[in-house]
Amino acid sequence: MAGFFASLLADFGETTASSSVIHPLPYRPPQGGRGKNNADPNSPSPLEGDRREGGRAKARRLRGVAMFAACLLLSLAACESDEGPTITGQREVIPGAHVSVSLPEGVSVVRRSDRPDAAIYDFSLDKHVFMGLYVGLAPSFHPPKDEDDIETETVNGFAAETRVVRSPDGAWSRDIVVELSGHRFGHFFYRNLREPDLLIADHIIGSLHDGP
Repeated sequence: MAGFFASLLADFGETTASSSVIHPLPYRPPQGGRGKNNADPNSPSPLEGDRREGGRAKARRLRGVAMFAACLLLSLAACESDEGPTITGQREVIPGAHVSVSLPEGVSVVRRSDRPDAAIYDFSLDKHVFMGLYVGLAPSFHPPKDEDDIETETVNGFAAETRVVRSPDGAWSRDIVVELSGHRFGHFFYRNLREPDLLIADHIIGSLHDGP
């Protein structure tokens, strides 16, 4: 796309610099009009097939090309800004879970001490828990794939089922269970999250690896 704009702007510069360069018309002559075989040499209109555009017609065409390129560039910039910030992290192995995730700076993961019989972990940022993870054989969230409001997806090649709910005030809640090797499951869950915690949580979920 960047190469297209560079070529387009380069053509614009070359055309203004030399009137001897003939560029193809931006559109074909209309049906029934005077085409190439019957071109009027004095016609100022490119619609009539004149390859030698008059000065005013050429200026209008060049202004149109420049405005079109500028509009496309602005549209691309707007699309990029809508994508949100890029989140990066460092891969960390979760002790006792035999899985690893990418943890953004400032995020910590700790196993809950009140459930020694289950491998449940809390993800925290600034001493605030924003997401949990269960790894084991019997997740509490394991719906049938054809259940209403359940979507199927893959996380790094592993099948997963997820349910996403948005509250009236714009907060998001999510449960997603990932089928790991050895008949194990990884169940991520968060409740009523907003950005930036929402983006961080989804980044961690998408980074899940079975093993280091």
